[in-house]
Amino acid sequence: MIQYLNQLCLQIFVPWFQQEYDTAAGIWPALKGLQSIWELVGGSGVTLGAKRIVLLLGDMSDVDGFELPQAWVDIPAWAVDYYLAIQIDPENQ
Repeated sequence: MIQYLNQLCLQIFVPWFQQEYDTAAGIWPALKGLQSIWELVGGSGVTLGAKRIVLLLGDMSDVDGFELPQAWVDIPAWAVDYYLAIQIDPENQ
């Protein structure tokens, strides 16, 4: 389920970033690489020019208790400029 929600998040936000901010916005690392990351932690990387953003999915049932997975901070290759908390509720579209 988490892979589906992360893919849904990318399908929604990457085109939006491309339209609103940077036509070259893309997925980081490549989607194939993200699938192995999703086995460890949730979240999807997006590039906007030289900036990196991680879209982190939150639990709809706990809007006040969002936590950043430690791996996004501890692994130097995963260093990003911004973290953006995202809530997706597929049941209510």
